Amino acid sequence: MISWSPVMITISRKRISEILRLVFDLLWFEPEGLYVRDIFDHLNKFDKISDEEKGYYSAIPGFQLFEVIVRVGSIPLEKAGWLVKTRRGRWFLTEKGRKESKRFLNAEEFFLQAIEYYEDWRRAEEVKLEGFDSLVRERAEERAWEQISTYLKALQPKQFLDIIAELFKSMGYYITWMASAESTSGPAHMIASLDPLGINDKRIVVHLNLIGQATTQDGLTAFSGTLKENDHGVFISTGGFTKSAINHASEHGNSNLYLIDLDKLVELWVSSMKTLSPEAKDMLPLKPVYFLAFSDHQDRIGGLPPGFPNQLVLQAPKKSR
Repeated sequence: MISWSPVMITISRKRISEILRLVFDLLWFEPEGLYVRDIFDHLNKFDKISDEEKGYYSAIPGFQLFEVIVRVGSIPLEKAGWLVKTRRGRWFLTEKGRKESKRFLNAEEFFLQAIEYYEDWRRAEEVKLEGFDSLVRERAEERAWEQISTYLKALQPKQFLDIIAELFKSMGYYITWMASAESTSGPAHMIASLDPLGINDKRIVVHLNLIGQATTQDGLTAFSGTLKENDHGVFISTGGFTKSAINHASEHGNSNLYLIDLDKLVELWVSSMKTLSPEAKDMLPLKPVYFLAFSDHQDRIGGLPPGFPNQLVLQAPKKSR
């Protein structure tokens, strides 16, 4: 009768090397290779594989410990070009693998050489992947922004104003007045308030500059001159602001004057997505784009687990009377 109990066991690099060498011995006279399931069946019958190693690895249900050792430990052998694993699960030795096997008769030295080759491959692959990740992401971000900014600049004044109104509503403000479709000039295009009736004397006065050119300091000065004592002014410019205009807004105590360019507008829109109405989202239909986000180096390039070899927990067979 056999009962099962969890056992902590430490697998040394020397032992991993010995088990991998058994795999190479099996494949040596199989030029067409063997299916990995057949390899594991052979190992399961070998006396050189201990009962503990034939026990089940609790972290991965259904996997014997020696199978985990072979699958993970063979990664450097594969990346070194000594072993080929087909998509259908057939493993076979390469000519390079056979030569290295003859050159390193000691199993541990053989494995260490494979790890050295693997590390060279991993470093080169990391550089390539980092460059690829950065290139794809940056190009996508640049093209997305070009499309969004072109779309916003092409809107009619009333369409643009409707987007601003929906944005303010999503942030908890009430629109108390909006300019007509025909009115594209004047000091104000929209007035908002935290009070739904607009009785509160604190107003938010919004001015739009949609000509696509940077707003100058003179433009800001003219707008701020129309604000009442308790007003907060919001100046939105699709062409951005000149440096002098930005300095004027920040250096002269204009705490009631806020500047919004297209970057800031889109940032506010995205941050308000959860509170925007479905109709508002259709006015500026933005959708997130997802990229591969590798959690660590191992996930990206199929590396060895940190500290490999390490402690493994398995269900080892324990004989009982």
